[in-house]
Amino acid sequence: MTLRHGLALACLGALCGCGNNNMMMMNTDACRGRMAGDLVISEVMIDPDGTDTGGEWIEIFNTTGAPIDLRGYTVSYRSGTSAAKSHTVRASVTVPSKGYVALGDVRSGPNPAWLAYSYGDDLGAMSNTSGTVAVRCGMTALGEYTYNRAARSGRSRMLGGPQEPDALRVSADSNWCDTPTSTEYAPKAFGTPGGPNPMCAPEAMLGTCLEGGSPRPIVAAEPGDLLITEVMASAGVASDNVGEWLELYATTDVDLNGTSISSNTSRTTISSMNCVRAPANTYVLLSRSADPFVNGGLPPPLTTYGLSISNTNNEVLRIFRADAGIDEARLFPSEDGVAWQLNPDLIVPDAVDVTVNDAPERFCKATMTWPDGGGDFGTPGAPNTACPPDSGVFLPDAGEPVDAGPQPGPNECIDPTTMAIRPLERPMVGDLVMTEVLPDPQAVDDTVGEYFEVLVKRDVDLNQVSFGNEAYVPPATTNSVTLGGTTCRRVTAGTYLVLARNRDPAVNGNIMNVYETFPFGLTNSGALMRQVKVVSQGQVLDSIAFPLTATATAGASIQLVAPLVDVADNDNPANLSLTPTTSRYGVGGMGDRGTPGAANVPR
Repeated sequence: MTLRHGLALACLGALCGCGNNNMMMMNTDACRGRMAGDLVISEVMIDPDGTDTGGEWIEIFNTTGAPIDLRGYTVSYRSGTSAAKSHTVRASVTVPSKGYVALGDVRSGPNPAWLAYSYGDDLGAMSNTSGTVAVRCGMTALGEYTYNRAARSGRSRMLGGPQEPDALRVSADSNWCDTPTSTEYAPKAFGTPGGPNPMCAPEAMLGTCLEGGSPRPIVAAEPGDLLITEVMASAGVASDNVGEWLELYATTDVDLNGTSISSNTSRTTISSMNCVRAPANTYVLLSRSADPFVNGGLPPPLTTYGLSISNTNNEVLRIFRADAGIDEARLFPSEDGVAWQLNPDLIVPDAVDVTVNDAPERFCKATMTWPDGGGDFGTPGAPNTACPPDSGVFLPDAGEPVDAGPQPGPNECIDPTTMAIRPLERPMVGDLVMTEVLPDPQAVDDTVGEYFEVLVKRDVDLNQVSFGNEAYVPPATTNSVTLGGTTCRRVTAGTYLVLARNRDPAVNGNIMNVYETFPFGLTNSGALMRQVKVVSQGQVLDSIAFPLTATATAGASIQLVAPLVDVADNDNPANLSLTPTTSRYGVGGMGDRGTPGAANVPR
């Protein structure tokens, strides 16, 4: 966060009364003798919990020895380099000497007790990540505060006490923090509007973590920084809900704070105020429980998590942060009390290839119990043991994987239940139907919130099936995603598959159970017709065209109206409709309009 205290000079137009002699005279009188620093911004509610409208506010402190009436003064807000939005105070609002007053954006009804004045919608909505708030009188800039770090929802950004606010303290980044949770002034609202600010508590702000009690920036993991090397999906001496664990190899010094882990059915995010540091070239253990008396005698983990890993189905584990994938591993069903270990010969320090764990054949069953001799099979938090030569795992020879055992051919896959190679059952025209597309989300940015939906009409394998937009022309691979893997990607009839730009519901607008992600965009405007299509072996099996007119409606998916579910149905624009306002996904139904992963609704 960068703080600035400076001047913001602009004519207020009609709000200032630039053409009104009486208002100009009042401003002249009100501003006489005023100097920069007489008023300072001491607290701002940037991101109220829930709906921002009506909950944002600005606190002003009077540094002088006499009360100041804000009538005729101007408050303003600007985001980045955009033009500032302003409001001139039209009523008498007194800031006591060495006292505080809060101004807010209440749009209707009476002001709450903590708010002395409402500027309505004149300042617009504050950005949750960056902006500048200022107060001035006429041409004299009195105080300004700029924030460049995302706010915590429901907690104001404050100039910490107990020292008296002044312009010099405003300008120092270290003096600002998010209000402690001990200052709740309304349900799920924390701050001290119109009153003195408490001291900043030792706490990590967004983007930071505590190391030795002091905050520092989080060193976020990037693709290639972490490798999934061992997974216990079916504990033997403990129940799965406390005995499951996984192991990561860190290729560089990174923090796991804010890193998410997902399985086929669930997701968890590592959240800690303290830095969860994974040192370079080390194996780190993550477990469901840190208590060795219940988790099967595991060594102390780096951190715990709440993810459930399947031990009966072919599992896909992913590590990611926001919309950036870090690593992915595919596993066969597990044996009770035996971990899957990545062949250690594939883990080369300083030259780790994160694709070495993409195929389940790269893992073998652990053959050693951990140190006490009475635990399950595995090496949690330590280098893996070598895979036996007869394990069927890829073994390196001159740096290349060989001796993988029988492998499926181009028209075959490995059945995850029988572990046998069988022919691919490829989809044909009519087996996959494009039923829904959201090209213009409103709750989140397009790059993380776009999705489309496919209805499976017959049990088929999706290996080597591609999805793309209107610019995708097989056999090219641009503007598309192809489903890979040697394990059969079996899908069953009646399933609605969701493909989205981002897998994390906390980022993508609360789209749950994303089957696969795609890298291409769904353009929502322009003269050309836009499409999403599904392709197998160069043949287009189905497509859906959008928008309905020249521009899609923001926040509303385009659906094939129920009960239509055939490939010919979505070729007729008359069968497509915007999802009604009564069908919303997300927490409390407050997200965008759509039914991702579920049957569509009638018109």
